[in-house]
Amino acid sequence: MSLKQYYALKAPATPLATNTPVPLSSTIQQFMTNAQTCYRVCETVEEHTEKSLALLQEMEDRHVSVKTLTSALYESFETLLTELDALNVKVQSLEGPLPYFTRISSIAKAVVDYSSKDTSMYLAAYGELMMHALHTLRDFAVATVEAARDHVLTAISTHPSPALDLDEASAYYLHFHACAPACQALTRHLDMRDTLPGNESFLPDVLDTYVTVRTQLVTPVVDAYLTSVNQSTDIVSLLRMGCQYMVRLCQAEYTLFRHVFGVVPSAPVLQVEDQDEHAFQRMIFQLSYSLYHAVRPRMLQQHNLDVLCEIVEVLRREVVDTHIRPMGDAAEAVEPVVDRMIGDAQERLILCTQKYLRDEIEAFVPTLADLNYPDKLLGACAIVHSFTFFVLDAMGNILNGNILTDAFTLSVDNSILGLLTHGIPHVHTTTSDVKKTGLADVVEQLQGILEKEYSAQDRAVCDADVQALMQRIVHEM
Repeated sequence: MSLKQYYALKAPATPLATNTPVPLSSTIQQFMTNAQTCYRVCETVEEHTEKSLALLQEMEDRHVSVKTLTSALYESFETLLTELDALNVKVQSLEGPLPYFTRISSIAKAVVDYSSKDTSMYLAAYGELMMHALHTLRDFAVATVEAARDHVLTAISTHPSPALDLDEASAYYLHFHACAPACQALTRHLDMRDTLPGNESFLPDVLDTYVTVRTQLVTPVVDAYLTSVNQSTDIVSLLRMGCQYMVRLCQAEYTLFRHVFGVVPSAPVLQVEDQDEHAFQRMIFQLSYSLYHAVRPRMLQQHNLDVLCEIVEVLRREVVDTHIRPMGDAAEAVEPVVDRMIGDAQERLILCTQKYLRDEIEAFVPTLADLNYPDKLLGACAIVHSFTFFVLDAMGNILNGNILTDAFTLSVDNSILGLLTHGIPHVHTTTSDVKKTGLADVVEQLQGILEKEYSAQDRAVCDADVQALMQRIVHEM
């Protein structure tokens, strides 16, 4: 008997007329609660069962599909095996009556001998033909380069005042594009084949002709540009504009060289054994010396230390670090010329500095008041009594013969320059009535000159000059 049937038997036939609930015992209430809970659990189990049956049905459908595909694959494999067996039968049937076609290659290798008594003659004839072909390619490439030069000279002769700025769209570059097929053919031929005795000079001859022709054409334009700039600007502006012009020229020449020969200038096929630098570097080096010859006379006439220091700074920072090195192979040949200009500027700076120190510093004759160091030290000690140990340290540095050390630096706290210029170190900032004298002005000039030299020269050179100069000054004091 189910719970519904039991409940129907126990329920009254007619509902009560009143709304008063029938009191139930606690056992019946608990039973009803448990029955409702069981009913909900049964419904949940039924839902899960239906979902499981649906998943099981889906799995069975997929199993049927996989089984069908597997059967089809097995059938296709069997078909392929049958066809392969049939093909093997046909091959075996062909190999039986026609064994010649399957063994002809091995028979030829075993029987045929490629060497004969005429082999050396054929090789010699081939070598002569190859040499003649290389001669023809070399002569044709040289002729095209010289023809391009003639076309450029003809084109620029029609202009009374040619442009001073070279670019890749000018006649100096467009006519040389006709040289590319001949030069590239020779380069490719020598690159694909080993170098034979006698043909090592073919490509270097073309390269030398190209470098000579380009140098003859471009050098007058570079000289004219530098001359026009040299007449209207100072030496620093000349360096800036000239170096920027050379970098642009190097980039244009590098692009033209790669187009004409089809490879970069540093390619192995373009290298010559007895030369340390390749043809493009030689060409750029020759063109760069136009800038060097334009700058050197003005540099030798320069006496201003500030301008010489600025020259070194511009060449180091702006030209080399900013313009030349980022260009890589295109402008690396300009760097040796710039380094030589830096060396000339540094040498000129050393000479001018030594002359200035000899005329203005060593020739200075101090007065008795300038040399009265004890009174200066005692006066500073009386003003700032709490800094007595600085006074003693300064006096000891003056009386000590070994004042300069390897770690000498130019600063306001240096034991000699700081003392003579501002009084006791670390005290001058709080002392207003310690006046500068003539000697202090001279020392300030000395400090400024040495700071400029340190900024533009190598440390070892400056240390040697400063050591000798300061020892003479200390000896005089």
